Amino acid sequence: MTLLSRWAFGLQNWLQRAIQFVIRHQRAIRWVMIACFVVFWTAIAAVKFARFAFDGLDLAIYTQVVWNTAHGNWFAFSLHHQSYLGDHLELGLVALAPFFRLLPHPLTLLGFQALVVGLAAWPLGRLAQRRLGSGWAVFVTFAYLINPSVQNMLLYEFHFLTFALLPLMFCLDAFDERRYGRYLIAFSLALLVREDVPLVLLMFSLLALLERRHWRWVIPGVLALGWFGGALWLTGQLNPNGQYKFLAFYQWLGPTLPAIVHNALTKPWIIVNRLLTFNNINFVLGMLLPFAFLPALRRRGLWLTLPIFLQLLLIEQLSTLVFKLHYTVLLLPGLFYGFILGLGALVRERRPPAWAAWAQRERAMAGAVLVTVVVYSSLVIGPLVSLARTTTVAAVTRERLRAQRVFVNQLVPRDAGLATSYALTAATATRATLSSLHYVFLGKQQYSEVPFVLPAATDYLLIDRNDAVLYHALYHEHEGDNDG
Repeated sequence: MTLLSRWAFGLQNWLQRAIQFVIRHQRAIRWVMIACFVVFWTAIAAVKFARFAFDGLDLAIYTQVVWNTAHGNWFAFSLHHQSYLGDHLELGLVALAPFFRLLPHPLTLLGFQALVVGLAAWPLGRLAQRRLGSGWAVFVTFAYLINPSVQNMLLYEFHFLTFALLPLMFCLDAFDERRYGRYLIAFSLALLVREDVPLVLLMFSLLALLERRHWRWVIPGVLALGWFGGALWLTGQLNPNGQYKFLAFYQWLGPTLPAIVHNALTKPWIIVNRLLTFNNINFVLGMLLPFAFLPALRRRGLWLTLPIFLQLLLIEQLSTLVFKLHYTVLLLPGLFYGFILGLGALVRERRPPAWAAWAQRERAMAGAVLVTVVVYSSLVIGPLVSLARTTTVAAVTRERLRAQRVFVNQLVPRDAGLATSYALTAATATRATLSSLHYVFLGKQQYSEVPFVLPAATDYLLIDRNDAVLYHALYHEHEGDNDG
């Protein structure tokens, strides 16, 4: 036996022992992976917060909403001059209020976000173990934890929509296992996350119809549809525009919901033209790449994604930036379901289709390709490669950060009304009156023609000079529109 042969034989034996170890200890390994994921992304969020890098306004909004709710002023916030329920119907936010009362800091929200998103890997692993076996359960958990959409949403901002992953993954597991009681509990919790989550839940009932299940599996879909309609109506009533705010994304179809529905039904060709744009095709391919396109080969999981894909693809100006945001959250349960079903065709079917027959014959090669695609997608589409820019700070930036901390922690009283710029909103959001100065420059409220006026209780203006330059560049045509 040559040296190379002995080396190859030894490597093969080591791999076999490693696989057996993973299979024997798969539960513990999955929990360790989840724990490492939660600790890592909580630490990254803490570093980003210390750099005043949460400048997308979402963390500031949620911090103020939960802070007000924890102090008895439910869903109040001053950033948009209305109840938060006029933006989104996210009733589950109330569950965070007791914890925030104990630890009133934005990092409380960011830590819970990492925890909930990480825990969603557990029911997904259960589903993979039942369908594929213990070793594959570890691989699917790993694929979820390094999925670029999962990691991008954690690095970007806080958003309560990410909390939908946990109940939706439990829904998926219970639906697949036909555990109706567990399914209803997870279904009910998912409804409390946001008004568009029912679109995914509705598709579970459609799957139940396609699988010819008992009628009781279909009934929750009717509830989801009613909840969706009621949520759009309620948020519209609580919004100054008098309708659901985010219909602004679809104004190319019409100014109101009835007009949008009418034009979509009577002019289907404009829908087709919009769906087949380069950006949309690129987005769909980019979402399927981390799953090695397996969901497209076992399409049952794609049924769960259909209304969310339509929701995103019909946005007036969809860009590749969507990969970096939280908008892809509701696609993940269906894509992972399709991923698991596609893997099942590779490893379990006795009479697989032609594409799976090759993978069954060449298991080592197919496995290497699969792992390569999953890891490559994480590195190319995800944020890991660019994390150095988040955690490394130049000396001149360190001086600026120290100055910002002095302003935030020492010069502005915690009970004072404040209007400030992007980078400082999250760090100053635990107060009753907070405004973002970009609305002052814009002169209007978000997605609205309603004028923006600073609250009378505003005591301080705190602005980053860099943001002032940005505001002038973005909103100079609106200067003079707002006399407030």
